[in-house]
Amino acid sequence: HSEDFRFILVLRENHVPVWIHTYRIMSTSKTTGLIELIPNAVSLDGLKKKSDYPGSLRGWYEQAFGGPNSPQFKQAIDNYISSMAAYSIIAYLLAIKDR
Repeated sequence: HSEDFRFILVLRENHVPVWIHTYRIMSTSKTTGLIELIPNAVSLDGLKKKSDYPGSLRGWYEQAFGGPNSPQFKQAIDNYISSMAAYSIIAYLLAIKDR
């Protein structure tokens, strides 16, 4: 997986404080493919369909990790922000437009 980590290494070498989780994608044709599943991941759509969904992603974070002043909530929000930053940087560099 050495090629998987090139972006991670570049970001770390330049002290860009982002969090990223890589996964494998296998092309099966020109228009189809398979992606590696991330264990225990739940999509935003899946969260919204739950009966106890509080109506917003922030509300879900508060419900799952404690109130806005809890250390777990602050860490979860920091992780979310840094992972979105990494995704945005890499998607921009690779010109990914629809994912």
